[in-house]
Amino acid sequence: MKSLTNKLVMSVLALVLTGVALSVGVLAWFTINNRATIEAFTGTVQTGEGFYVSLDGTTWKNTLTTTEMQTAAGAVTFVPLTSQDGIALYDLGSSTAATAGFIEFDLLFAGSANLNNIIIDSLTLSGTQTSWIPGIYVPGTRQTGAPDANTPILDYVSNAARVSFQDMITTTTSTIFEQSVGTDTNSLGFGTYATNEAILFYNAIMDTDLVENDFDTAAAALALKPTEQAGNGLTVVVAALNPNGTVISGYTYDTSSLTAIGGSSAKVGAITVRVWVEGWDQEAFNAILSGVLTVNFNFTATA
Repeated sequence: MKSLTNKLVMSVLALVLTGVALSVGVLAWFTINNRATIEAFTGTVQTGEGFYVSLDGTTWKNTLTTTEMQTAAGAVTFVPLTSQDGIALYDLGSSTAATAGFIEFDLLFAGSANLNNIIIDSLTLSGTQTSWIPGIYVPGTRQTGAPDANTPILDYVSNAARVSFQDMITTTTSTIFEQSVGTDTNSLGFGTYATNEAILFYNAIMDTDLVENDFDTAAAALALKPTEQAGNGLTVVVAALNPNGTVISGYTYDTSSLTAIGGSSAKVGAITVRVWVEGWDQEAFNAILSGVLTVNFNFTATA
């Protein structure tokens, strides 16, 4: 069977983190008090053999406008959160899943009978460069000596961002993406308690240190689900397309319109997309505040 390359391109999800970069105060697990909004979220579909998207299960399109995506994603005040599975997100020390502080929205898909999988073939994380002056020299960080205390640290919010895709139909797990190692000087993952730059700055400046056992426990749990690195030329399956009539929790979709799309054998899929700032990331400290995060991802439906 031939491989189909019907591409749904969801491009430019720009999230603005408008917190003020402080010289002293909360660093790792910072709190952003200002409003974060979607600057632009445009969607287009490169038409091919029967691949469509919907926000409500009723109206199926090959194009989602910027306005439609802004409405779906909404405006949010970001807080640093952590997630072991890309589905439930938690604040530091909390056992109750967060309901705010991150972006979340659903996308429904419809395809013809010979399409089986929805694949991410490209995902990029980028943003504006930001800076922060620590006002103190902290050994073990990117600072090289005491004179660096007042030298601005340059970074990007994209280095601490995470994006997850959860198949709403066939699985209770998700796929998590983070910035690729080396891109914009990004350090992959969480490091250790002794090397995590955010923790080093936090413990040097704040009155009370972050507890080492808390970090070690979190890092061990997070390591159980490896992330995918952002990039191009990816072949990461994030969801399946299922027979018409498959239940999508929370949605009653129009089966007649699916028949028009793909006949009696039309298929459906559904993905929940989440975007957040990972609180345990090595670069989740004040150097990333006031930056602009841009997330671009492309879906491909294949046989």
